[in-house]
Amino acid sequence: MGIRKHFEKSGDGDLKLQDMTIEAEEREEVFDWEKLEGEITERDKARLVDYLTRYMLWDASKSLVDLSNFKILFPDQMDQFKIDGWARSEIARDIKKGSDRIFSFQLDRGFKILFPEDSGDLDLNNEVFEDLRSNLEGNLADGRMELIYQAAFDLRILFPERFLEIDLEQDRHWWYHEVVRDGLDESRQNGKWKRFVNDASRYRIVFEPEYGEYKISEGDWKAMFDYINKMRKDSDDDFLRYLAGLKILLAERLVIEKNDFEVIMPKTPKEKGSFKQVKKERPERKNF
Repeated sequence: MGIRKHFEKSGDGDLKLQDMTIEAEEREEVFDWEKLEGEITERDKARLVDYLTRYMLWDASKSLVDLSNFKILFPDQMDQFKIDGWARSEIARDIKKGSDRIFSFQLDRGFKILFPEDSGDLDLNNEVFEDLRSNLEGNLADGRMELIYQAAFDLRILFPERFLEIDLEQDRHWWYHEVVRDGLDESRQNGKWKRFVNDASRYRIVFEPEYGEYKISEGDWKAMFDYINKMRKDSDDDFLRYLAGLKILLAERLVIEKNDFEVIMPKTPKEKGSFKQVKKERPERKNF
C-alpha cells in the first residue's frame, strides 16, 4: 500500500498538506478449488443432496451418473447416501440387465467413478469394449460430435488400459482434436459457458496431455465462475454437472486407471492448477 501526499505553499511560504491519497496494492483474484468451494453455498449443497436422495429412492441405478458428479465435487461427503455393499451389488445387477446398452455405458461409468474397487462387478469384458469401440468409430465416420464425445468419454473411464487401441489414435486422431477445440472456441466466443465447461472437462478426461495445450484465459475463468449464479436457475442435474466440470478443469491432475478414478486438487492456491486474475482497486482518497 502506498501513500501519495500533495503539498502546496501557503502565503507565508510554509508547505501545507492539501490532500493525501492512500493507494491500495493490486490484489490477485485466484481461481482454484478453494474459491469454487466458497462459491457453493450450504443452500446449494442441501438442494443437491435432496435431489440425489429423491432420485435414488426413485431409481438407484439411474441416479449413478449424478451421484458420481457429486463424488467428484465432495468425495468425503458420500457416506450420507448410505450405499452399502449389498446395494452396490444390486445396482450392478440392474445395470447388466438393462436393455438400452448405450445408456448402460453411462451407468457403468457412474458406477466405476463411485465404486472403482467394485468395478469388477460390472463384467467389463471384451464384448463390452468392442461394443463401445464400434459405437465410437461409427459416430466418427458420421461426424456426430456429441455422440463421439460421449463414447470416447465412456471408453476412457471404463477401459483406460485399452483406450489407445481405438481408432482415435490413427488417421482421425488429430481431426478429433481440431474439431473439439473449434467447438470450445465457439462456445467461449459466444458465452456458452455451460457447454464449454461440459465439453472441456470431458476433453481433459479423454486426452489430458492434449488438453494441456489448450489455453484458457484469466477472463474465461472469471466468466465461468460468474456463470455459477446463472446455473443455479438451471435444473439440479445440470447445476451439479457444471460444478463437477469446473472442478475437473481446476484439478492438478486426474488419475484414471483400471480400478481407480480420482480428481487430484493442488494442496495450496499457489500450486499448479490455480488461475489468477489481477484485480485493481480504485485508490481511496482522503482530504485533510
